Parts: sequence; C-alpha cells; structure tokens
Amino acid sequence: MTANPIKGITMLFVVSILLVVLSSFSFSIDDSEDKILGNWYCEELDKSHFEVIKEPDGTYSATITKSSIPSYVGKKAMKDVKYNSKENKWEGTIISVKRNQELDGEFTFQNENKLKVVGSVFVFTKTFYWVRK
Repeated sequence: MTANPIKGITMLFVVSILLVVLSSFSFSIDDSEDKILGNWYCEELDKSHFEVIKEPDGTYSATITKSSIPSYVGKKAMKDVKYNSKENKWEGTIISVKRNQELDGEFTFQNENKLKVVGSVFVFTKTFYWVRK
C-alpha cells in the first residue's frame, strides 16, 4: 500500500487551521483581561486621571497622573487587582488617598469606555465611574 499524498496534505492543512483557531482564542482571553489597562478619568474623585498598568507579577495597579489636588499626583489609587474570569470583573484593593484608607475594590465594565468602580469597607460601599481617556 502506498500513502496518499493528498490525504497527508489535507490532514496537515486541517491541523494547521485548528492550531491557528485555538491560538487566536487563547489570545482573545488575554485581551479581555488586559482591557482595564490604559488612562482613565473620574470627575467625582477630584477630577483625577489614572493610569492602569500591569505589574510584573500579573496584577494591575493604578497611579494618579493628574488631579485638581496636586498632592495626589503620583499616588497609588489601586493595587493587587486580579481578573476574575468567571465573573468577568477585576478585584483588588482601592486606595483612598483622601482618607489614607484601603478598601476592597471591584471593577466592572459598563461599556468599552466606562468602568464601574465599587469600593467597600465592612457594609459601606461607594461607587464611582471611570471614563477611558
């Protein structure tokens, strides 16, 4: 029996397509996790601007880059934030510069350019909205 070269080429083609599809799917998962990266603005938080970055350990943090209160610039606004893929949200620590206090934080997208930020301590919660800049 001789091997059919057409079958071999067809199988190679199918396997190649399958690998491309699977690898692009895994990249799309990473993209949704990094969706939080970038520059944000919040009118309610002293007209502050934030830059969200990904730390070397894979968590996310934010620094205040501009504010109506100049002493806030350069301060951390969030840290140790991780993506929860099951609930499609980010969870971590919000830092209240005004109160010098850490809060449990939850970040969820309302749309591509609007992020709902909820900080809570015990039973008290406060919600803010950040807009992508």
